[in-house]
Amino acid sequence: MSTLELLALAGEDALSNHYNVIIPTLPNSIAGAVNLNLRVLSFDLPAQTIGTYEITKRGKKLTRPSGISDQGNEFTFTYRVDRYFTAYNAISQWMSFIQNPDSLAMASDSGALGVSGVSQYRVPIIVNGLVGLTLDSTITNVWTFTGCWPSSQDAISFSEDSGDPIEVSVTMQYATAQFPGSVTVVAATPAAT
Repeated sequence: MSTLELLALAGEDALSNHYNVIIPTLPNSIAGAVNLNLRVLSFDLPAQTIGTYEITKRGKKLTRPSGISDQGNEFTFTYRVDRYFTAYNAISQWMSFIQNPDSLAMASDSGALGVSGVSQYRVPIIVNGLVGLTLDSTITNVWTFTGCWPSSQDAISFSEDSGDPIEVSVTMQYATAQFPGSVTVVAATPAAT
């Protein structure tokens, strides 16, 4: 059997050009936009990192996890603006709700009264990885980000010389990330004596 035949039997590669971003709910203040389901041009997942520290014992070094997360808290995606600017307007309204561009008033991140409760502007975001060009668009991996909000959206330039679609990048902040294959670690309980 040739190497190419062995590769063909080994299965599909993970292709990086078939995925979408789903924002299932937007803050109630966003007029007419209940959710966004975007097929994005690019999505930059943050690296998975664990903080470390070094110990030395009898001339040997050992690295241990520090218990302090070095995990980033932002990701970026790029999408094409549709002719009605639906996603662009929804994200713009969302950003204006977080911080009013005129009065600079801020939405509460801890309930409507600012005392305690659910944030008024943070939402979950789901990224789906799809396999190849299958007819059923099988979802193979899901990344889930919670506590997300947009911190920047690219400027748009109009030009009569260009006939290309408008592409916009958005940077999102998030609180937690669930990567595919993640396993929850449960703290051990002391044995009963």
